[in-house]
Amino acid sequence: MNRKVNVYLMYIIVFLQGFVFYGPIATVYRQNRNLSLSNMFLIESISWVLMIIFEIPWGWAADKIGYKKSLVISNFIYFISKIVFYKAYSFEMFLLERILLSVSLAGISGCDVALIYSSVKQEESEKVFGRYVAAEL
Repeated sequence: MNRKVNVYLMYIIVFLQGFVFYGPIATVYRQNRNLSLSNMFLIESISWVLMIIFEIPWGWAADKIGYKKSLVISNFIYFISKIVFYKAYSFEMFLLERILLSVSLAGISGCDVALIYSSVKQEESEKVFGRYVAAEL
């Protein structure tokens, strides 16, 4: 029973993370808070580089502490990043938000799939992953 709970919780989490309305207006929001397009580009560039860098330490940590704990920590950091985004008014705060988001997404990356895969039978994995990907959209 616990294995099915893992799968359904992951469906809910990924659905809620994709249920973000600020995406289309994030640039306008940042510009309204005095962030230039070049600063946004710099922040995004730093964010993507950090996400790649944090993949290895998060993978090591996930192996040591487990997928569930890694996902809980990563999703908590994700939540904090959204609060920082809402409160941000400066380059530094928007950068902090993206750093937190990079750490979070690097932690979630791979752990979500590994937890789901370890929670289902092999013959039902294709169906479960299909639903998981559909919940992301």
